[in-house]
Amino acid sequence: MNLDNDKEQMRTKIVVIYYSVGNNTKRIAEKIQKEIGADIARIDTVIPYKVPMIRL
Repeated sequence: MNLDNDKEQMRTKIVVIYYSVGNNTKRIAEKIQKEIGADIARIDTVIPYKVPMIRL
């Protein structure tokens, strides 16, 4: 039994999951993803919002 190999196999995988309408959250999620070496996944709506985004 190789303990180092067992630890490597048990490593936790991390995924950054985000929802972004105006791309601000997307940019932050991508920065986090790159910094920690995680996978990334976007949540999409089934029916798009019809309300216009307010840009600050």
